[in-house]
Amino acid sequence: MRYTKAFFLISAALAIASPSNAEVFKQTMPDGSVVFTDQPVEGQAREKVDLKPVATIPAIDPSSVDYTPPEQTKEMDFNISINSPSNGKTFRNAEADSISVLVAILPKTSSKHKIKMRIDGQEISPQTRTLPPQNRGEHTLTVEILRGSKVLSSASSTFFVHRYSAKH
Repeated sequence: MRYTKAFFLISAALAIASPSNAEVFKQTMPDGSVVFTDQPVEGQAREKVDLKPVATIPAIDPSSVDYTPPEQTKEMDFNISINSPSNGKTFRNAEADSISVLVAILPKTSSKHKIKMRIDGQEISPQTRTLPPQNRGEHTLTVEILRGSKVLSSASSTFFVHRYSAKH
């Protein structure tokens, strides 16, 4: 009996102290600031604020929602820029022995895409950072992004190599 009475008193105290039953007061302080509180300052004018009930929405069971992601019908557009060698650049003599390659592709490609690089039509590794020494003349570097046999995007840069000649 003693425990039942204690349990009843504790339950009643918790019910009274729960936030849903709390009173909120609005007080204007001497400095003009407005304070909302559940523990008003004694000696200050206060006004009780009526709180509206909080709106709650029950959660939706995810298994009840029929969702199929849309298929990607359009191939992704890529922006390829060959930053080095820049289009129209001329390399002279020893410069042409180590032409750096810098290519930017946005957005990032996925494992479904293949990147091909070619110098004058000859395929080179897409991991190439420096071209092998180039002979005199005009050269074209191309970069392609492929998905299967389809070319999604490509870019090219034409550059020139000038070297000393034995005749001159």
